[in-house]
Amino acid sequence: MSNKNCKVIATYFGPRRDHDGANESALDCSDTIDMLEDAVKLECEVSSGVKKDTIIVNHDFGNKEGKKFLNKLDGTKTKDGVIKILHRPFGKGIGGSFASFNYAFEQFRNDYEYWFFNEDDTYVVAEGYMKQIIKQLSADHEVAYVCTGYHQTVQGGYIIRTGGYPAHAHGGCGGTHIKFLNECYDKLGKLPHSELIMNDDMIASIKDGNLDAFDSKYAKDWYRKFELDGEVRFSNVYQFELGYKLQDIEMGKPVVYSVRLQEYC
Repeated sequence: MSNKNCKVIATYFGPRRDHDGANESALDCSDTIDMLEDAVKLECEVSSGVKKDTIIVNHDFGNKEGKKFLNKLDGTKTKDGVIKILHRPFGKGIGGSFASFNYAFEQFRNDYEYWFFNEDDTYVVAEGYMKQIIKQLSADHEVAYVCTGYHQTVQGGYIIRTGGYPAHAHGGCGGTHIKFLNECYDKLGKLPHSELIMNDDMIASIKDGNLDAFDSKYAKDWYRKFELDGEVRFSNVYQFELGYKLQDIEMGKPVVYSVRLQEYC
């Protein structure tokens, strides 16, 4: 292999709730395509500081327009490597972005050493971010995950809280080494994500391009499992279950831009 590092971007072309949790679609397929076009532009213009490939994983519920768009990107050369496209079976909605991260890991587990993860509505904008993550991981062997998120409470150089939740990387946004991913996967049989399926009404709603079925108690429970078993546990597993620590990236400038919040974080 020519590149020993990779970045995994999770995407999905259906409706999404807004950041206030309201079940009114804040983004649709065309918005997602716009976001990915911007993300690819950044991949072609901003170097992470090391050679890396960019793996985009589509949680595929059958949207033909989105799939066609992604397929055209496959093999595109970037600043640091090439783009690789994966289409993950929908699997009744299991796991969202975090199951997509797991899917990419299962496909390329033997191919890459350092891994970076982020969702499609977070742009990584800082030159050299992955080089810095590798530097921090190499300097402190207690650190298993370097986070590029926000609202972190740091003590003694390590993250202890993220907002009102246990320490974690928002949206999984951050990087780690294959050693830690293998340790996690070998213990759990997966990288952390929720296994709770969507019910038939939720799936039909997504295919119709709306979130009408997402106000039910079952749907709210699905979202809660998605957040706790996915977003929080995906990186917190290293601190809470495997005995390592999380650290914030040390760059002295904004590393990511949140499309949803429309601000640098």
